Parts: sequence; structure tokens; C-alpha cells
Amino acid sequence: MYTFQSDWFTVQIPLWEKYLNEYKGKENISFLEVGSFEGRSAIWLLTNILTSESAHLTCIDTFEGSIENQTKHNINLSLIEKNFDENISRTGASYKVTKIKNYSSKAFQGLTFESQDVIYIDGSHLAPDVLSDAVLYFFLLKGGGLMIFDDYEWGEIGMTGLNTPKPAIDAFLTIYKEKIEIMYIGIQVIIRKK
Repeated sequence: MYTFQSDWFTVQIPLWEKYLNEYKGKENISFLEVGSFEGRSAIWLLTNILTSESAHLTCIDTFEGSIENQTKHNINLSLIEKNFDENISRTGASYKVTKIKNYSSKAFQGLTFESQDVIYIDGSHLAPDVLSDAVLYFFLLKGGGLMIFDDYEWGEIGMTGLNTPKPAIDAFLTIYKEKIEIMYIGIQVIIRKK
């Protein structure tokens, strides 16, 4: 039914079921993801969490892929956006989705402060980009809302240090420790805004 070139999301489903259950089927829930790729997480959200007619999902991505997508995973970069569009259409819930094709740093400028119940940060893997996304998008998160960081323990062969999300996530957790509650640390990191 859906078309994907890879699957990095399915392993996260038990974690998401546990921490996102409080939002399941609720009215007027707003979820934003930075990094949508071909829409696998978006489809899961629309099918399992954002089931209310008034729920909304904002998907931000350049749909250009990344270096490791092309060189290590044999991803056809020209199909990413096409697959995303077709996959979202097939959910029957595309009316709940706003797609923003842009860099996260630019897309942020048109969004409303404290408007999101959950924000998923899974765009660039470069530490400076991850830190920028964390700081900027924290402004968009409602009090009591969740922010999920992907790829905390990620490290492709040859990708270390500032070429990974971990240093940025660690810096964010340290600097914002008075404003957040850490809910989970593992492959992903989940925090709640106080």
C-alpha cells in the first residue's frame, strides 16, 4: 500500500506507543516533525495517534535526503518527495497534513510560538543543525508538550563527533535542564517542557 526505500522508524513504535498514548484520539492535537523523509512516521501518527478529525501534523523537510542516504543506503534521492506525497495521500488523512518543503531554520520563521503538543526532531544529523532545531523549535512547543529527538545513539561508519546528533542533544539537555523533564534516553531522547 505504501512505498518506502528504507525503514528506520518501525523499531521506535513501542517507545512512541508508550509516550504518545496520552495524545491518542484527542481533539486539536498539533504534532510537528522536522525531517519526514518518505513519511513512515507521519503515516504511523495519522493512523495511530492523530485520529481525531481536528488533529494536525506539520511535516518539514527539504526532501533532498542526506549524504549517508545516497552513499551508504542506496536511496534514490529523486524519489523521496514523490514517495512522501503518495504515501500521505494513501492514508486518506492528507487534509490533516501541512507539508513545508524547506530547511528547518527557514520553515521555523512562519510558525506560531507555543502551538505544538509534540515536536519530533529528525532532520539533519549534524550537531550544529540539531542544536539549532532543538533551540528554535522549543519555542513552538506548548508547556507540558513533548519533544522527541531521534538518532541519539546514531553513528554511521565514519560519522563521529559533530557529525552526529548526540553532542547537540547533550548540550540542549544541559542548557535547558531547568525548563525540561527528561522522560527517556536511549536510541531516542524524549523530554517534556515544564
